[in-house]
Amino acid sequence: STQKDSLKTLSYVKFPVYIGALGYRVCFVSAQVKDKFAAASSLRDLQKFTHGQGVGWVDSAVLKHNQLRVFEFEGAPRLIRMTANNEVHTFCRGITEIKEEVDENQNVPGIYVDQSIALFYPHLRFFFTHSSNKKLIERLELGLKLAYEDGSLLRLFMEDYYESLAFVDMHSRRIISMENPFLGELDFDYSKYILNFNQMQETGMQKEN
Repeated sequence: STQKDSLKTLSYVKFPVYIGALGYRVCFVSAQVKDKFAAASSLRDLQKFTHGQGVGWVDSAVLKHNQLRVFEFEGAPRLIRMTANNEVHTFCRGITEIKEEVDENQNVPGIYVDQSIALFYPHLRFFFTHSSNKKLIERLELGLKLAYEDGSLLRLFMEDYYESLAFVDMHSRRIISMENPFLGELDFDYSKYILNFNQMQETGMQKEN
């Protein structure tokens, strides 16, 4: 994940791995708050809830920066159980992660997945390498951008994550955006490579046909 220190000490390929999908978050919620959480429409609304996150995760820092009440614990299984027990109100996961975790925790009573909203903040990952590997960086950057432009990268992404993306159904959700001040000083425009859900829908339809 991108952090200020890594940008100072290493070189990186200027293309976001996972096309920024980890920045979209869907939340496990407790039974006690699921209706109130589903009605949230702003960052201020989200500040009324307690949010569980992992110790040392960049997500914890991002949520705290946006004035959310965050409690940190070790491990996703524990956080899911704590949410089910209403020890924290929510535990938000990346849209490529949550379906697998739902499948793994079907026997946990009292856990729900919110169906109404999604959080978004830039959560970028890059290939990092030693600064002397200039030819490698150039080759990877060129290849990734070509694959993005001709649509093959998105098709490959959908092959791996089609079921996860269909599960979260982003087109039916309100997206609440947040700032991520921990990206460091990126010297290129990453926003044009972030997953576009209109593209996702078109690609998904092609796969189904």
